[in-house]
Amino acid sequence: MVNSIIKLVVLMIFSQSAVSSLREEDFRRSLSADNSKSFLYNLLNAQIKHRVDFLAGLSQQYNFTEAEISFINSTIGSIELLDNLMSKIHSSLQPDYRYKNYENLSVKYGQIVERFNQEFMSNHLSIVEMDYLNPIILYSKLNTLNNNGTEIIESIKENALRLIDVYSYDVSLMSKHDSSENYQAKLTRFCLENLSSLRNEIESLNQFSDHLSIMTFKTLLTRFDLILRIAAGGP
Repeated sequence: MVNSIIKLVVLMIFSQSAVSSLREEDFRRSLSADNSKSFLYNLLNAQIKHRVDFLAGLSQQYNFTEAEISFINSTIGSIELLDNLMSKIHSSLQPDYRYKNYENLSVKYGQIVERFNQEFMSNHLSIVEMDYLNPIILYSKLNTLNNNGTEIIESIKENALRLIDVYSYDVSLMSKHDSSENYQAKLTRFCLENLSSLRNEIESLNQFSDHLSIMTFKTLLTRFDLILRIAAGGP
């Protein structure tokens, strides 16, 4: 019953994907205009490489059918093609022309991932759901629960921890891109440290038997959203 409810919620989120883009794309769009075109291009390229690694590791974690393995491999091949193309563009074209290709590459990448997610949503929800979650959605899911939703809260907690991990990867890329001591670089490292601290706090939540414990969780999710807003360029 619990799994059915969770699947229904995520399917509702997924069904809106035509107007609500992938988490990675939402994050890139949220970044301040102070971030250079070079950084956005490199961030997309890093996310593409990370996706390849993620998909390549799936067969070691799940028992897939032969058809599913074939589909995963074909998806990896398509994403690797984009990765190789970005490397060629990066080495052979003038910067202005290179960054003009950013939007097209971003769209193509999103289409490949969306196609994969559509096929895997029904039978492998846990693999794709991170692409459509954020702290506000998790907060909203908590608001829909009654006092008997302990198992679902534990699932939301697990998703919050996984979501912190994927956002921490994105923010860490920002930190590696700019190792200077300017304000934005210090702010990025500040956010990365606070994501790590937040993860420990959420992981330590063990009891959700009363209203106050759920409010504590909501407070932490609100802080999660604030950290991401700060990382993107402002609260």
